Amino acid sequence: MERFKRVYLAPISNGLGDLICSLPVLQSLIASGRETYLVRRSTAQQGFDERIDGLAGSIDENELEQISAGASVQVINLRDHPLQTDHIWGSPEFLQKYPQLYIDEIIRRIAADKGVDIDGLSCRPLLSKKVQALTGKIAFIPGSRGLQKCWPASHWLTLAQLLRERRGFECRVIGEPDQSPIVKELLAAGLIWHPTPTIGEALDALSSVRAVVGVDTGAMHMAVQQLVPTVALFRYNALFARQKAYVRSLLAPTCDRACLALEFASVGNKIVSYKTSDIQAKSEAEKTSEFYWETWKCQMPPAQHCMTGISAEAVYENLLQLSSTAAT
Repeated sequence: MERFKRVYLAPISNGLGDLICSLPVLQSLIASGRETYLVRRSTAQQGFDERIDGLAGSIDENELEQISAGASVQVINLRDHPLQTDHIWGSPEFLQKYPQLYIDEIIRRIAADKGVDIDGLSCRPLLSKKVQALTGKIAFIPGSRGLQKCWPASHWLTLAQLLRERRGFECRVIGEPDQSPIVKELLAAGLIWHPTPTIGEALDALSSVRAVVGVDTGAMHMAVQQLVPTVALFRYNALFARQKAYVRSLLAPTCDRACLALEFASVGNKIVSYKTSDIQAKSEAEKTSEFYWETWKCQMPPAQHCMTGISAEAVYENLLQLSSTAAT
């Protein structure tokens, strides 16, 4: 890589988890000595500037039109790559062509093709502050923009009971009840909430706990970035599972065919830019797929939801294995 060159990095997509998973590329650019800027692809990616050590700053993607690429400036768009556009991630076509390919390796390959080497680069935690009230606690991250990714409230409550009665562990719910029905349901059932009104406060909270249990959402990936022992709960597809020694990824059974048909019907994998001008020029189907997890719902009755197939006992056992090595 050329040194001392200003570079703007746009993450793999527009969600919080997409930014977190893209951090190794951003941190590698910073470590190279280049003046590095984050390109925010949505409001979900705001609030990180002061937490990324060495970052020169950040801009919204719409501001890229004001940046003149040239000898001293480079724009790296991690979404503009065949691994992104040729096939929908997790689709049968993608899995046939790339079996056993996980998110960290996908990003490594994309970065390499963009001239950024992240081989052997471990997670470098973001800057955080200790929250003493959370020391020794287990954090639950139950909410997601995609309700189909959520674990049933009854399972969370059973897990909390197992942790309390068998190990004496206290749990705290991380999430916003006014934005997540399942967070609201768990608080109504008596679980204790730790408010995190800003992304920085969420980062501090997750950096302070003993361990985390979370569904496939940005906050869960943030815990992984902070090197916190994490049990991650996924639907049937393990593509977003993080291959780390301190992470256990549990998969639900394969979804019903009705759900699978909806899942891959409106994913805008051809979208490489989230600038307003570009989105406005796209079809209605492409526009609605910007946050496609919100565009479809599980087609099965609650009792038959695929995520019910992950048992509280299995989560408890995996969490116990991880948390036994964490500081009390």
